[in-house]
Formats: sequence, C-alpha cells, structure tokens
Amino acid sequence: MRDYLVFVYLLVILIQVPFYYQSGRDPILFDSKSGEAEKKLQDPVLLEADLEQVQDLLDSSQEILSASEDETSRLGRVEMNRAVLAWKRGKPQQAHELMVRSQEIFREKHGPDSFHVAALDLRIGELLLLSNRFQEALVHFRRGWQTVADYLGERSPFAVRMRFRQVTCLVSLGQLDEAARLCREGADLVRVAYKQDSDFLNRTGGNLELLSAKGLFKRPPDGHENWRNYLSGLGPQPGESADMSDE
Repeated sequence: MRDYLVFVYLLVILIQVPFYYQSGRDPILFDSKSGEAEKKLQDPVLLEADLEQVQDLLDSSQEILSASEDETSRLGRVEMNRAVLAWKRGKPQQAHELMVRSQEIFREKHGPDSFHVAALDLRIGELLLLSNRFQEALVHFRRGWQTVADYLGERSPFAVRMRFRQVTCLVSLGQLDEAARLCREGADLVRVAYKQDSDFLNRTGGNLELLSAKGLFKRPPDGHENWRNYLSGLGPQPGESADMSDE
C-alpha cells in the first residue's frame, strides 16, 4: 500500500512538471520579446519594417500573457509600448487612449499612488504637450511629477525633463511667474538632460529666453547670445554644474 501511495505521489509530481516549466518559461519569453520591442522603440529613426517587427513582438507578448492567464501588470507594459508605437506611426489619439489604458492597469495592480501611475501621468502629459493640449498636459505633469522626483531623485534625467515640460506648458498658457519659479528652483539641473532630448533643450532654451526678456529670469552667461545657444553647447563637465539660478 505504501509503495502504491508513493507511486501516485510521484505520478502527480511528474504531471505537474510541464506546468511548472511553462509557468517559469512564460515570464522569461515575455520579458525577452517586450525588451526587444522597447529597445527598438528607443531608436529615433524607424522604418516601416521596424515598426512591423515591433508590432509582431508586442502581439507575441500579449499572446504569452493570454495563454498563461497572467494577472500581473505586464499587460500595462504592453499597452504602454503600443502607445509609443502608435505615436511613432503618427496616431496621437490612439497613442493617448493606449497610454490611459496602460495607466488604468497599473492603477488597478499597484494602487493610485504608485510610481508606475505617476510615471504614466507624465508620459500622458508628454503626449498631450506634443499635441499642444497645454492645459490638459499641465494637469498630468502636476499630478505625477513629485512622486517621480521623490522616487528617482530630482536630479534624474527623467525628472529634470518633466520639470521643464511643465515650464513649457506654463509659458504657453501665459503663466510666466509660475514658469519662472520652476526654472529658478531647477535651473542648475538642466545639464543632466543635455544630451538625451534635443527637443527638450530647444523648447527650454526658448522658454528661458522669453522669461529673461520679461525680466523674470537672468540673462545667459557671458559669451552666449541667448539661452538656446548656451544650452546647445552644454556637455558633460566633471565636477561642474550649469549655474542658471538667480543670484
């Protein structure tokens, strides 16, 4: 009888082996395909063939989640990447809808005050800003920025860029005093993002020029015609910070 029970026990274990193998394999496959898609989406220039490949990778990622009945927030990651893909295909409205859907998934899985939800607020703000929907974008930037800055640190490139995205919205809406305050508080941080976002530097330079002309911000350092010219020359100088705060 004892041998029979041992046999049954071993049989049950053997039957479950494929399940455990698959359940461990699926997340690895998902991360591999999603990671490859994200890497491609970071390329500033993508041909249609590249976009199709990203689409296939994201479709495969979602199929893996469906087959494994995944209940984590991984689907939110897929939807976020689909949003980026939609934007690169010139579909801003679809990109916005997908980003909102992604945020809803992260909110459900991680809670409304999580870093993921705040970071997606900033990403949604960026999409709205690029569509010149400044007031709506500002709401998202204000809602998500502090959580992201607390989590990553105010000197992180992402937090720095998002601070000055708010400045762009405020300048566009004519709220110059508030824009100038944000610039003064974070002016020494611009160097952090100098190389990663040319649009960031171009817009920020234009905003600083306008605020300077209104007497709300200082002039650029000596030897520079304007702020845009100064920012375009920023580079990594060890031990040096770009002092742009008012004295």
